[in-house]
Amino acid sequence: QYPNAMRVFDVNLRPPDIDCHRVDELLTCADIVKLNAEEFELLTQGQPPTYSLESRAREFADRCGCKMVCITLGKHGAALLENGTWSQIKATRINAVDTVGAGDAFLAALLVGIGRDNLGRVAALKRAPHQTATPTACRRVFRREHPRPSSTMRAGATRR
Repeated sequence: QYPNAMRVFDVNLRPPDIDCHRVDELLTCADIVKLNAEEFELLTQGQPPTYSLESRAREFADRCGCKMVCITLGKHGAALLENGTWSQIKATRINAVDTVGAGDAFLAALLVGIGRDNLGRVAALKRAPHQTATPTACRRVFRREHPRPSSTMRAGATRR
């Protein structure tokens, strides 16, 4: 129905619910694969440890048949392989107070940069951490200063 739509797979492996065979099936359907360093290590086991991150990403992309692989590396930044072009950026230094959802926010910022803002992949990759850092650092402060009302405070209210 949407032949030009990008199919994005954010791997999100969470023990104990890891089914590598199912993940492999889903990887072959994706145009863009985003995974963190730990997920990447798990899914590229068996490659010689002397292979560089770039070499392993190239082999991974060839195996999956995807156009783009994005690997978030935590405090070491992020890497992107897109149609054979390798880019790696350093991390934005922040005082993170809550990293829940940081990978999701990073992927969203990357996709907005690529899709809506028509940035090149490298420019979108460089901008994504900056757009992710502020919400990640501020989330806990906001929650503390603006707590959700409890269901006993508002009749009929539902908690999210």
